Amino acid sequence: MDKSTVWNRFPELETKRLTLKKIESKHAKELITFWGDENVTKYTDFESFTSLSNIEDVIQWMGSKFSELSGIRWGIFLKKKSKLIGTCGFNSWIINKSNKGEIGYDLHPKYWNQGIMSESLKEILKYGFNEMKLHRIEAFIDPNNITSQKLLEKLKFTKEGCLRDNNYWKGKFQTVLIYSLLQNDYF
Repeated sequence: MDKSTVWNRFPELETKRLTLKKIESKHAKELITFWGDENVTKYTDFESFTSLSNIEDVIQWMGSKFSELSGIRWGIFLKKKSKLIGTCGFNSWIINKSNKGEIGYDLHPKYWNQGIMSESLKEILKYGFNEMKLHRIEAFIDPNNITSQKLLEKLKFTKEGCLRDNNYWKGKFQTVLIYSLLQNDYF
């Protein structure tokens, strides 16, 4: 894929238990059940949501990122219930230069420790390397987020180092760990 390619529609991905598809305004109430939970947003760059209108703004912003081909965020839906339980995707990507993307993800606490995020990320990694032709996929995570570190290591990401005071969110500078997965490591 290159920047001149225009996707006709939002790509829908499937796994054994899940469907990864576009998040729409009608999903705002489901999103607030976990984006409003401090346990979910603890290690993210955003505060817990308390307003549906703020979530609808984010849904619109995610749609614009896809339209601009600068990012994509899938909703994670249970196939059997068609219920939104999390999100994952490429927060950003650079095509035709370094061919890299940065992933991000979150999940409703009710579904933690069931292999759902691992299953979701495997599918978007496959999509990133096969369809988007990415060379490198990165993840930036809080050093205290041990669960995320274990997840990335399970998916064969390499911990490259620590970026001290690399980001500014929630009113302070944040140190992050950087993980990466190269196309050669994946195949």
